[in-house]
Amino acid sequence: MTLSFDDYQTLAGRTASRPEKVYLSAEAAGELEETIAALTRYATRLDALKRHLWYGKAFTPTAGVSPGVPRTLSGETLGLLHAAIGLAPEAGELLEEVAGVVFDDAALDKVHAAEELGDADWYLSEGATALGEKRSDIAERNIRKLKVRFPLKFGVEQALHRDLVEERRALENDRSGKDS
Repeated sequence: MTLSFDDYQTLAGRTASRPEKVYLSAEAAGELEETIAALTRYATRLDALKRHLWYGKAFTPTAGVSPGVPRTLSGETLGLLHAAIGLAPEAGELLEEVAGVVFDDAALDKVHAAEELGDADWYLSEGATALGEKRSDIAERNIRKLKVRFPLKFGVEQALHRDLVEERRALENDRSGKDS
């Protein structure tokens, strides 16, 4: 069975927590705003590193950062690093869009938000390719894991008290996507 993006979205949605409203206390709002700002700063740094490593763009190291041990990366590790480094700036750009709505009362630019989701999807595909996996197989295994976590629908107790051994078993069970 090949799981389409639409099918995955529907199946994953049964495990989503989607309250009508969430109240942000002053403390939580301040923490959220500061954390988003910090994450977007780091995402920008990761994007500069990605552009240096993959596109040959000049890079200026951050002051005060100690040099690491030089190394050469290749194969699946290199592909996964590219995917992981690429996802962070896309998540940061999406967070900036949402933060503008939440903290600055800006209008949501749905085209921009969808663009960032699409860019993140591209990096997810690159990560799957690096692993030699099909996105549909990864999605099917993830749905199996979510069914272990949330047998009927999302529940706070199940979200807080996960059975990681059973979830791992669901992920590892017959890598072809069929339960044994």
